Amino acid sequence: MKKLFVCALAVAMVFAFTAPTMAADWNFYGNVQFQTFSKDVDTRVAGSQSDTDTVWNMEAISRFGGKATAGDISANVEFKAYGHDFSETAPGNASNDEVKLRHLYGEWNFGAGKLLIGQTWPIVMSLISGQQADSVGMNGYGALFHDRTTQIRLTFGGLKIGLLTPNTQNTALAGGDIDVTLPRIELGYRFATDMFWVEPFLGYQTFDVQYSAASTSTTDVTSVIYGVKGKVNFGPAFVGITFAAGTNPGDYELYGASASIINGGSAFLEGTEMKDVDYMEYMLNVGFKFSDMISAEAGYGRQTTEATVMGTGKVEDPRLSYYINVPITLAPGVMLIPEYSMFSEDDVTVAGVSTDETETTYIGAKWMISF
Repeated sequence: MKKLFVCALAVAMVFAFTAPTMAADWNFYGNVQFQTFSKDVDTRVAGSQSDTDTVWNMEAISRFGGKATAGDISANVEFKAYGHDFSETAPGNASNDEVKLRHLYGEWNFGAGKLLIGQTWPIVMSLISGQQADSVGMNGYGALFHDRTTQIRLTFGGLKIGLLTPNTQNTALAGGDIDVTLPRIELGYRFATDMFWVEPFLGYQTFDVQYSAASTSTTDVTSVIYGVKGKVNFGPAFVGITFAAGTNPGDYELYGASASIINGGSAFLEGTEMKDVDYMEYMLNVGFKFSDMISAEAGYGRQTTEATVMGTGKVEDPRLSYYINVPITLAPGVMLIPEYSMFSEDDVTVAGVSTDETETTYIGAKWMISF
């Protein structure tokens, strides 16, 4: 709480000293989100025990922020708050009792387009699913997700061009000399009507590595991610889709890829040869609004990483999720979302032999108050 108090005090002081001269119009917002679920973990591994626990905590995606406009300039600053963790996995550990930055960017509308600099969502990601359990939103289980990233972005109508900070944290290359020439490059184009929107996208990242201190040779590690996302409205109903595929999603920092047994979904070395990890994920969700108070939503998604490993053969590591929930508006700004969700690491297949992996089921609800 000390960090939270210091942060709040700093923000208050900034506004106190600058309020008389600020020309920007500010609008502040926030929400508190709380998980109340029964969590059942079925390890499906011989000799391991299943486990059932109660999840009762504030979500780390609870937030507070403000948006400002001043002529052709707009900006957004947003923080997320972690509650104190008393769980069995971190007894007495206050490491999560803190505030972290989500968004901090400014955007200039220069007439023909917009220029954005700062930290915000990348182009190559999808936030369509309304799944609530474990704050996942099917991210990494079919809903393409990459966390907020520092970047420079240009927007011309529906066309978006992003130059992002690249990721070079590949554990297989530890100790190697890594050289980055280009930023990560992302492209997207959104076509929208009153009934639907659709957005194809493409992401590209590459860097060179001298992977041995004793070697003078270098090789490149390249990630290419492509796909499409969209949503169609049919009166009170909607259908959302995401499809993505490519190579080396772990190097691209895609959520969920790090769970892969194939070097966390990143490129890996076989002798002196750099090998790629193939990747695909997709999701479908549907919803229906019964009234201003009650609606319903369901979805299914799957992510797979795959590679051929010397001496082992083809390795396929999938994971999937499905859910159904019923969002209920109790009052303006107050929501209760009962939900059933299942997350499966699915069966890992190595050289044609499958091995069972963990399934986790959540039954309960999320509570949210927005202000």
